[in-house]
Amino acid sequence: MQQQQKDKCCRIKPADIERVMTVAGRLFARHGYEGVGIRQIADESGVTMPSIFYHFGSKASLYEEVLEHKYQATIDMVSKAIKSLREPRERLEFLIGSFFDQLFRDRTFLLLVHRDIGDVVARKPRPAFLEEYSYTFAAFCTVLDAVMGRPIERRVAFSLVSLILGFCELSALMSETDLRTQDEEAWYAEQRAELIETGKRICSL
Repeated sequence: MQQQQKDKCCRIKPADIERVMTVAGRLFARHGYEGVGIRQIADESGVTMPSIFYHFGSKASLYEEVLEHKYQATIDMVSKAIKSLREPRERLEFLIGSFFDQLFRDRTFLLLVHRDIGDVVARKPRPAFLEEYSYTFAAFCTVLDAVMGRPIERRVAFSLVSLILGFCELSALMSETDLRTQDEEAWYAEQRAELIETGKRICSL
C-alpha cells in the first residue's frame, strides 16, 4: 500500500517530463554535468525532486536521456526521409543539412556535445560517456550506410561527423562576430551549402 501511494505521488506527466528535459538540457549546456544538481533542475522546472528521481533514476540517466533524445530525433527524421529520396546525393545532402540545422539552431545541443568533448580532453569524462557515444556513432554509421546505399568506411563516417561538429561550432562563433557580412538567413544558407558540398567530397560524391 505504501509503495502504491509513493508511486501515485511521484508519477510524472508527459508534459512535465518534457519540461524537465528542456530545463536540464539548458542547465547542463550552460554549467556542465558536474555543475548542475537535481535540486536546481527541480526548482527551475517546477517538478519535485522525488518525481524526477522516480522517473529518471539519477542525474546521469537524466543527462543521457536528454542527449539521446536530441540525437535520436535527428536520426529518426533522416531515416524516415531517405525512404522517399532515391539518389544517394539527395540523401546525403539531407543528412548533412539536417544535422547542421539541428546543431546550429539548437545551441543547447551543440553546447552539450562540446562540453562532453571538453571534459574528455580534460580527462574527466562523465559516467557512461564512452558507451553512449559509441552507440551514437554506430547509429550514425548505420544511417550513413543507408543514405549511400552501401557500407561506408568508418574513417569516412568519422571524418564527416568531425566536419559537421567543427563546422557548426565555428559557424556559431562567426555568426556572433562582424565576420558575417550578409543578413542572417542568407549567411546561414551559404554556410549550410558549403558544409554539404564539403561533406559530399568526403564521401566521394
